[in-house]
Amino acid sequence: MELNFNWKYKDYELRACPKHLVRFSDDEENETIDLIKWQTDKEDDKRYCFSLAYWKRDKEGFDLTLVGTRVFDEIEEDDLEMVWEQLHTAQIVLDRFWDTEYKLNRKEY
Repeated sequence: MELNFNWKYKDYELRACPKHLVRFSDDEENETIDLIKWQTDKEDDKRYCFSLAYWKRDKEGFDLTLVGTRVFDEIEEDDLEMVWEQLHTAQIVLDRFWDTEYKLNRKEY
């Protein structure tokens, strides 16, 4: 089963990604989901992103991990409800992914 998940809203994005949150080669499979925020550099106008939270996998499934206080500092109050709903949806997707890939096939985590 292939893990595919992508959601964008304003400057927020949830996306499926490899275990280390970065793709080092095209053949790496997605293993988790990362919540990122996009920003534009004021000096050179380039877009960049950084992680707010991501899911870690262990022997029992996936747990959401916050990166410091970024979730509290970087998500605008008006956007909280929308982002929270999508975080919940991502957790459901990962729970189903876990059930099919890891429990049924007894794959190592």
